[in-house]
Amino acid sequence: MKQGGQRALHNLGFYARLEHRHSDVCGLRDQKILCLEMETAAIAHVLINIHRDLANGADLVGVVCHDFNTQAAICRLLARQLDPELRPRVAVITLSLITFLAEPPAENQGGAAPTGVGQDRNKT
Repeated sequence: MKQGGQRALHNLGFYARLEHRHSDVCGLRDQKILCLEMETAAIAHVLINIHRDLANGADLVGVVCHDFNTQAAICRLLARQLDPELRPRVAVITLSLITFLAEPPAENQGGAAPTGVGQDRNKT
């Protein structure tokens, strides 16, 4: 999971490192720091990890959940216990997004936009 997070941040233009400042993955781009915490269960240490990452200078903490059940449980936990002022600086996502973003970008042959991109689909 952590290597996938590192690849995803790299593909998004971040300089990314594993296990930096006790976060699972930490990325830097344009003077902004994004930390990812990989979670397989909804346990209270996620709150400790979020507070630690923010205290260490993270602009945003992404909590990456193994599945929807874990994501829902972590969202409930954060809704009950995370300071409302910190909520805009925390995102809870699933591993499927990280896996998708970790794939290397496809090379676009000839510079043409992929089919459907930028086209008005309402034209008849």
